[in-house]
Amino acid sequence: MDLRSLGLPRELSEQLMSWNSQFEEDKVPLSGPGDAGWVAEGVRLLRQVRLLLGTGYNVVVTEPWWGEAPI
Repeated sequence: MDLRSLGLPRELSEQLMSWNSQFEEDKVPLSGPGDAGWVAEGVRLLRQVRLLLGTGYNVVVTEPWWGEAPI
């Protein structure tokens, strides 16, 4: 997804791209502990995105490490 098309602030878009570029299989808690700091940063960014997008978008997560039940 092109983050610029969502109208997010440039700083947040850059943070999202940076966070995503750090992805590695061992960062997500699938078969091990994962990287709690990386996951926590993703949760923080997710909250910011939802807040800024408002009710015009429904951002859905499906993985359990986000700390919410999948829809």
